[in-house]
Amino acid sequence: MTLQEFNDQFDVMYNNITSNQAPGLDLYEKSVFLTNAQEDIIRSYFSNRLNKSGKGFDREERRQIDFSSLIVTTTINNFSNDSILSKHSNSKIVDLPKDILLVLNEALDVRRNNKVFTLSILPIYYMEYDRLNSKAFRRPTKNQAWRIITNGTSKVELVTNPGDVMNTYTLRYIRKPNPIILEDIGDQDLSIDGISVKTDCELDSSIHRDILQRAVELAKATYTGGLQDQLVLGNTSKTNIGLVSQ
Repeated sequence: MTLQEFNDQFDVMYNNITSNQAPGLDLYEKSVFLTNAQEDIIRSYFSNRLNKSGKGFDREERRQIDFSSLIVTTTINNFSNDSILSKHSNSKIVDLPKDILLVLNEALDVRRNNKVFTLSILPIYYMEYDRLNSKAFRRPTKNQAWRIITNGTSKVELVTNPGDVMNTYTLRYIRKPNPIILEDIGDQDLSIDGISVKTDCELDSSIHRDILQRAVELAKATYTGGLQDQLVLGNTSKTNIGLVSQ
């Protein structure tokens, strides 16, 4: 779907569901709704709790194809010693890619007794970390490393067994897509995610209509909906995101 088609069909659908009673939207406002809808659609498609089919990314091949252009694999071998987990001397801080949206899978290569082992990553939260440390065996299993978010989605802390030397952290993730911007907005001193020029939707065309429908729903709830509409959309839009592996 071209930007012009997004714009024209947005107007048709928006006017139909609001019976032409809602205030008109300019191109910047429609761009904001389309961009927000795009992220909502991505998150819903990666969580079986947030979509109608009840199937997540790994259970439907079509979705893997739809989002293949957003899948990035990167290897990180820079580890910081600025550990905040004083209970574990064998923990390191890792800086994550800036464009990360959702983690698909991850692994950590370590050197142990002059051999290289690949560890699976177990994401844990702060309360879980405290619970695990209340046990007698206060460390990951020999085939695992713990991963804890330390600063939003920009840093994580990896914890391994004593004696392990971290080599490489491999991460496959969904990157944040570019916004959908219907017209250049730089002359208005506006931008969306730091971009101010016309930008096409980079997702597969098979889900463009889903994005459009979602954008219109967001616009309707914002301009004409009641409190219940706002709550429903808000719950649907909650991020399951960050660094929770799917």
